[in-house]
Amino acid sequence: MMRGKILLISPDEDLLQGLKQGLSHLKDRGITVALRRYPDEDELQRTFARERPSTVIVGLSERDAALKLIELIHESYPETVVAGAHVTDVSDLILGCIRVGARDYIGLPVEDAALRRLLQLQPRTQSSVDKEGRVACFLPARGGCGGSTAAVNVAAALGRESGQSVLFMDLDFHAGTADLCLGLNAPFTLGDAVRVGSDLENLWGKVTHRWNGIDVLAAPRNGFSVHTELIQETPRVIESARRHYDWVICDLPPAVYSSSVRVLNLTEAVYLVCTPELLSLKMARRRADELIGLGVPKDSIKLVANRVRKDDVLQPKEIAEVTRMPVPWSLPNDYKTVTDAIRQQTQISPASELGKSFAQFARGIVGPNPDAAGAGAGGALRGVLGRVANRYFSPVKPSDPQRAVAQRSSTQRAFAE
Repeated sequence: MMRGKILLISPDEDLLQGLKQGLSHLKDRGITVALRRYPDEDELQRTFARERPSTVIVGLSERDAALKLIELIHESYPETVVAGAHVTDVSDLILGCIRVGARDYIGLPVEDAALRRLLQLQPRTQSSVDKEGRVACFLPARGGCGGSTAAVNVAAALGRESGQSVLFMDLDFHAGTADLCLGLNAPFTLGDAVRVGSDLENLWGKVTHRWNGIDVLAAPRNGFSVHTELIQETPRVIESARRHYDWVICDLPPAVYSSSVRVLNLTEAVYLVCTPELLSLKMARRRADELIGLGVPKDSIKLVANRVRKDDVLQPKEIAEVTRMPVPWSLPNDYKTVTDAIRQQTQISPASELGKSFAQFARGIVGPNPDAAGAGAGGALRGVLGRVANRYFSPVKPSDPQRAVAQRSSTQRAFAE
């Protein structure tokens, strides 16, 4: 069912006509009203009182004036869905719209699907989603274990095998390899998802990049640009993602940083990736001890032996003895297939032995009953880790600098990065 009256605001006649033509294809679009200039606050108030639009599309031909108007509508009329529009898709302009409160962006030529998506959006004061997706994390025992490769290919296999919606989140803030290895060149990253605040609920289609049947939210390209806000707000982004996706697969950095603790509070399982080398196995044991020390239930930590060969000195049985953990998953070593996939910036071939292992892995994660599996583990993790997160990351008011300094010192001692 489409929404009510639509207000088009654009001094660009070509854009205005393009939007009108696009809307004319929708039979149940509602009444369309056009304004061929950017109104000041008084005129905007009179226009809203007279027309009472449910959706406003603002043309971006004059960037500064348009963004100022979008922000004004966003703040003054929260019951109205506002979007930006331009003759071309410009990433800078899209990002600018999102940051000031736009819920969507329309480019020419106008696609029916894009308009339908816009007109079906709910006002910010309402919630149109009630999904509670599942969260799983991949943690490498040390750098170079192939944890990111395993994580993103399991995510792709999960979407393919289950038919469910999957979001892959690159949370290795200091490396951000997903964008590079997958060839995304993503215009938006996790940093943008944090900055848009509550409007993220309706912007997942904009801040993510589609790749091999799943959505990808890339890490910021420059690790030096990662601020405390990004780390603190990541759980909120994951909670929002859970309302929109059946699965959220998180790729963690190769250490249990403070940023990881907040994420672990939301996950139902941690897949600890190691290779069949003695140092890697000892590091896996250390990582497992760190997780258990933070309150992660031991049975929620799953060891994944990666790059296993038949002639390895350490086979799964010996790996279990060194790590003192069972090995529910092992992935064969296939350097050529992995290299080809990275070179072509695509997923591991599902027809390869490694691809079949990822598919089997994905089926094992989903379990025989996708709706019920994992609920207990997730609840246990949230209950136990909530106390840990609250201890080290309780909110600090700006007016209490002494407490802020003390808390930062405590955090640095507890989770030295």
